[in-house]
Amino acid sequence: MQQLIEIVYRCNPNAGAVGQITWAPGSPAEVTESWQQWVRLRFQPVLLPHLIAGFQSAQAQALRELCGTAAALDAQLSPAERARSLNAGSVLLFQKPPLSDRIQERFAAEVRAGRVPGHFATFFVLRAAGFSVPLRTALLAYLMQELFSGGCPAASVDRAMNLAVPAVNAALGDNLIRAQGGAPRYG
Repeated sequence: MQQLIEIVYRCNPNAGAVGQITWAPGSPAEVTESWQQWVRLRFQPVLLPHLIAGFQSAQAQALRELCGTAAALDAQLSPAERARSLNAGSVLLFQKPPLSDRIQERFAAEVRAGRVPGHFATFFVLRAAGFSVPLRTALLAYLMQELFSGGCPAASVDRAMNLAVPAVNAALGDNLIRAQGGAPRYG
């Protein structure tokens, strides 16, 4: 768990100051139910494919594909999720990229020019790839960032992560990654 927290802060040095991203649980009593619903309805069908495609595009230094992935995510989010995600993404927009990571610089320039939306998930996975974080670890760190940003009580984090890990494992175990032209990465 501590290693994931370190990855979260490597990818987002302001991890504690982001605010809700796409998961907004409501009251503390609704955390588990809300998280399960978010994993099923938002993470698994929308964010997980975006994170995987974004990671692969970042590794391939494929700016056009990364921008296309970011635009596709933008169209799939509700207005409230979109606003929170873009707001959180603005925190990462001006973060210094890892050394010799030109794709992040180029993507940030596209966002600043208004040609592509700067969603948090895109910047997070872009930074994870730039820091050579394995894909599975990057996905789990993203989940942890959503939990912390959503205000998940510390006592519920392990349980919530355990509820989401099967979705990550299924995506990595399926032929999803190979079908998209990448090699599976398990961290």
